[in-house]
Amino acid sequence: MKTTPFHQKHIAAGGRMVEFAGYEMPLQFKGIIPEHQRVRTTVGVFDVSHMGRIEVRGKDALAYVNRMTTNDAAALSVNQAQYSVLCYPDGGIVDDLVVYRLADHYLLVVNGANTAKDYAWLSEHRFGDVVLENVTGALAQLAIQGPKAEAVMQPLCATDLGKIAFYWAAPTELAGVPALISRTGYTGEDGFELYFPAEHAFRIWDAVMAAGKEYAIDLKSKGALPEGSKNGRLIIRTDNQQRPIILVNVATYVIGALKVMPNMINVRGSDVPGETETQQISVMPGRIAAFELLEVIPPVEQIKTEIRKISDNNYVVKLEGIPRDNSIEGKELILKTNLPDKPEIKVPFHVFNFKPPVMKAPAAPPAPPKPAAQPVTPPPGVPAPTGVVQQ
Repeated sequence: MKTTPFHQKHIAAGGRMVEFAGYEMPLQFKGIIPEHQRVRTTVGVFDVSHMGRIEVRGKDALAYVNRMTTNDAAALSVNQAQYSVLCYPDGGIVDDLVVYRLADHYLLVVNGANTAKDYAWLSEHRFGDVVLENVTGALAQLAIQGPKAEAVMQPLCATDLGKIAFYWAAPTELAGVPALISRTGYTGEDGFELYFPAEHAFRIWDAVMAAGKEYAIDLKSKGALPEGSKNGRLIIRTDNQQRPIILVNVATYVIGALKVMPNMINVRGSDVPGETETQQISVMPGRIAAFELLEVIPPVEQIKTEIRKISDNNYVVKLEGIPRDNSIEGKELILKTNLPDKPEIKVPFHVFNFKPPVMKAPAAPPAPPKPAAQPVTPPPGVPAPTGVVQQ
C-alpha cells in the first residue's frame, strides 16, 4: 500500500489509518463531527497528496487540454484554474478534475483512485507536441480549509493572499520553499491548496501547524470532509459504479459553455401558400453545462412553442405552425436561459426546397434458364426406361 509524504505525521497524531485510493490514509483523528465543525468554524489541514497530479507541456498543450476536457481551457488566464471533466466518446465520465494554466505548462489534478486510469487515458490520446508527466509522487499537496485559512497562511507566504480570487493560483514561497498556492478546495469554506516538492513535506507541515496554533488549527481526515458547499458552489457525489456522478448548482456554477444542437432549424419549403409544418428540436449542451431553458420566443406569432424537459440539461421544444415559405428564411428562434453570461441563444431558420428524385421501376429480372435434362442410370440388372440412354 502506498503512503503520502505526511504518513509519519498521521501516525504520530494517532490517526485511524485505512486504505483509500491505494494509500494508507487517516479515516479520522479526534472524530468526524469535531473535525467537520473545526473546518466550519476555524481552520483544518487535510493531506490530499493521494490526489493525482499530471503536468502537460509542449506547444500543442492548449489544443490537447481543450480536446481532452469539456471546459474551455483557452478561456484561462495564466495562474487561473477551472473545474472540468474528462469524457469517453459516448459522453460518459472518465473523471472530474481541476485544470490549472501555469506560466509554461498545465497542471491537471485528478482523483487519487483514478490517477493510473486517467494517465493511461491521456497518454492514449496524446497528439502533436505534447509531453505528459505524472508528478504525483514528486509533489505533495495539502489543503488548508476554513474561515481562518487566510490568516494562517499569510504569515508563511510571500504573496498577498487577499489578491488571489476563488479558483486562481500563484507561484510563491511557503516557509522558504518554492510552491504553488491556489484558492481552491471542495469543503465549501474558504481555503487554499498547496503544491510543493515532496522532500519539503515536514517543513511545510510544521510551519502550517505552528502558524495555525492561535486559531486552534487541527488535523482533518477523509471522513470529516464537509459535504458539498454551504454557498452552492459545487457538489460532487459518486456512486459505486465506475463513473462518478457530477451534480452542479445551476445558479452559481457552470462547467463549460452552452451550445445548442442543432445550430439551425431546417424547414422544407413548399409552393403551396400558407402551408406549415411541425418540428421538434433538441436543446442540450455541446459541452457539459448546467442550465435551465426558461422561454422560447418564435420569430412570428403563428409559430406556437412548447417546452418539454427530458432530463437535467436536456430539453425538447415543439414548434407548430412553421411557415413553409421563404418568409421565415434567416429569422431566429430565441431561447431564454438562466445563464447570466448567455441569457439568450438564437437559432436561425433555413428554408430549403427538396424535390425527391424520380424513381423508375426496376426492370424485371430475366427468367432463370431451365436446367438441362440429366441422364438417368438405372441400378445394375434393371433395364433402362424407354427413351433413356444407358451410360
